[in-house]
This record gives sequence, C-alpha cells and structure tokens, in this order.
Amino acid sequence: MIQDELFARKIHAIHAGTGIEEGGMDIRHEEFTAMAEVYLGHDYDQDKLAEVERIQIRMQEGQNALTVAFDAKRLTAEQYVDACNQLLQDSISICERILGPDHFKMLFGIDASETVGIIDKETFMAEHGEVQRKDYSYSYVVQPKQFYD
Repeated sequence: MIQDELFARKIHAIHAGTGIEEGGMDIRHEEFTAMAEVYLGHDYDQDKLAEVERIQIRMQEGQNALTVAFDAKRLTAEQYVDACNQLLQDSISICERILGPDHFKMLFGIDASETVGIIDKETFMAEHGEVQRKDYSYSYVVQPKQFYD
C-alpha cells in the first residue's frame, strides 16, 4: 500500500499545475515514469521502459482509432469490442515479453494471463443496443497489430 500511496501522490503532483499540458504527450510520459519509478525502482532498465511506453502509446492510438471508427458507425459494437480486446491483449503480451512476467505484474498489478477479454462483450453490446452475432467471419476496419510496426 505504501507504493500505491506514493504513486497517488506523484500522479497528484503531475496534475497539480506543474506546467504539463493535460492530454498531451508530456502527461502520459510523466505518468508512466512515475508508475515505473514507484513500482520498478529508479534503476530499472530504461531501454525496456522506453519500449513499454512506446507500446502503451501505440495502444492508446489504436484505441482512439477504433473509437473513431465505432462512433462513425464503421464498426459494430461487437467488432469494436473484439478489436479493442485484441489490441489490448497484443499490447499486454508484448509488454510482458519485454519486462518478464514478474516485472510486468509489479508494474501493472496483474498477471498478463488474467487480462483476457478486458472489455466484457456482452455488457458492452447490451449498453449499445446490439446482440452478439454468431458469424465471426467479418474483418476489422483496423487491424490491431498494425500499431506495433
């Protein structure tokens, strides 16, 4: 709990008028750096952290692209959930490979194996007035792995 409290204080300091532009690249970097320092320590491999941060940014970009496609009705709720879950799972798998399972859990607070189906399809679809299709032969507007090239 001490780490969680320290992390909360660091995040509060980041958002408390430190001159970092809200919603911009700097804020994401500062938040990730704070998380890594608290949960992995100051001396953790900076190359690995840079790679994980890059994957996290690409994942956020992918989520944004999927949200735009969903809002524009180019994706059904089911397609959106499937694509988001695949994007998240791909990101998690890559980050776990970079950090190793123990350090992944230290940084993110969960085993990578526990993250399958992060967005509950049935709940999301019910909230958006759709029923689950039985035919899964459609293709996504956005292929999640394209964000990691």
